Amino acid sequence: MAEVEGRMDAKQFVKILEKNLLPSIEEFGISDEEVIFQEDNNPKHNSKLAWKSFNHHGIKVMDWPTQSL
Repeated sequence: MAEVEGRMDAKQFVKILEKNLLPSIEEFGISDEEVIFQEDNNPKHNSKLAWKSFNHHGIKVMDWPTQSL
């Protein structure tokens, strides 16, 4: 289980993904080609750091429209 230290930022978001998501993908035997990550357009999810990590690990991100009122 991931623990958030203080206020979540892009660096901590990526750290949690790498510590929890990537091992889970491997443990369940899911190939990189099968992984599609769904995010909610939160700034930390769309940060350059997060996208760099997604690309580095071969994780595709689902196109998801921005919500507006």
